[in-house]
Order: sequence, then C-alpha cells, then structure tokens
Amino acid sequence: MPDSSLGEISVPIEDSTLQLAELAGYIATICFTLQYAPQAYLNYKRKSVQGFSTTGVLIKLVGASFLAVNAILLGEALPLCIYGIFNVSQHVIFMIQFAFYMKQKKFFWFCALPLIPLIVGVSLPETIPLTNTLKPISQLTSHLPQLYLSYKKRTTEGVSLSTQHLNVIGGFCGLFMYSFIEAKSFMTVLVYWNSLFQAFSLYALAVYFDGWERIWSSLPLVGGNQGSTREEPALPTVKNPDD
Repeated sequence: MPDSSLGEISVPIEDSTLQLAELAGYIATICFTLQYAPQAYLNYKRKSVQGFSTTGVLIKLVGASFLAVNAILLGEALPLCIYGIFNVSQHVIFMIQFAFYMKQKKFFWFCALPLIPLIVGVSLPETIPLTNTLKPISQLTSHLPQLYLSYKKRTTEGVSLSTQHLNVIGGFCGLFMYSFIEAKSFMTVLVYWNSLFQAFSLYALAVYFDGWERIWSSLPLVGGNQGSTREEPALPTVKNPDD
C-alpha cells in the first residue's frame, strides 16, 4: 500500500472535488487492507492452496513486516499502522494455511518473520529509511511468481479473483486521488499502477485459460476455452503449489 498521508494539491480544485479525491484515497486504503481476505477464505473453503504461489506470499510477507514494524517505530499515521498490522496478519494466515494444507511445518517458522524488522529497527534505527523500500519493491516483484505458476499450470484455479477485484477498485481510486493531490514520491503512484497490473494480468490469464466465466465465478472452472464447467473445491493435498 502506498503512503496513506496526503500530499499537496496538484491543481486548483473546488472543495467538493478535493473531498471526493480524499474519499477515493480512503476507499483505496480499505480495499488494500481487505484484499487478501477472499483468498484466505477460498483456501479455507477448498482446504487446499493448490495454484497459489508460496514464493509470492513469502516475498509479500517480508515487505509487509518491514512496513508494519517501521510504521509503528516511526510513529506513522494510525491508518498506515493499522494497514500494516492487517497486511502482516493476512500473510501469516497464509503461512499457517500452507503449513496445514501442504502438511509442511516449515511454514510455521515464517510466521516469526516480523521479528526480524523489529530487531533491526530497534537495534539499528538508522537503517529504517533503507528497509522502508522493501515494501514497494516486494509489492512490485511478488506478483511474478504467481503469474509464472498460473501460466505453467495453464489455469488460474486456486487464485481468488475477488482479491483482484479489490486491487482494481483500490488502484483506480488511488490514481483518481493523485490526479488532484500531489504524490510525495513517484513510487507511491507506481504502486497503484502495479495493483492494476496485478489484477488485469491475472484477468488475462483467467480468460485465456479458463474462459470469460472465470472472472465472476465463485468456484474455479475446468475446461477453459473448450467449455467450462464448475468444479468442486479441491481435496487436501501435500503437493507444493509452486510445483
């Protein structure tokens, strides 16, 4: 998630338009805070993490951990701290799901990852400006393993497109806000564009491999462009979803 604090007004606008831009920013924050809830529910419903990249989630957890801890240590705005805590919690839940559904206990150890930025931030506070860059970098790179996995399996089964719908809403709302309010850095705006890239790239794979119905389906589809049919939730499996 980009910096939640608002910058300078970039163009002369009426108060009502400014309020609308600020509202869009808050909507974006809510979307990015809740975006992974549908994915966690999908994993729980099918008792499987097949098709969901463990590598991508691990990269996201690293970035989210540094964002949350650094925001708290620096006394950032409360919305940013809350977002960071929620983001870490959601990715820790994914690690627990990986451990249970793949029957690999090593993922429990990754739940302790937030302790690393806490130790670094407290003992070496001068490194915080540097480690703050890990969140946007991880957000920009963590989607690539998921794209690769979906392309290799030739299906988007296992990926919640409801999560991507929230990415789209949050991305457009964020870009709308920064059409009227000056961003504090280019990286802030880039992260909103990246949210749209993540969503539309998965939409493209979903349509190509699974058919148009996949965009709004509540369950994965099988058959792709050959004639899709609804598939029942997958049974538990120990196979690594990145295989």
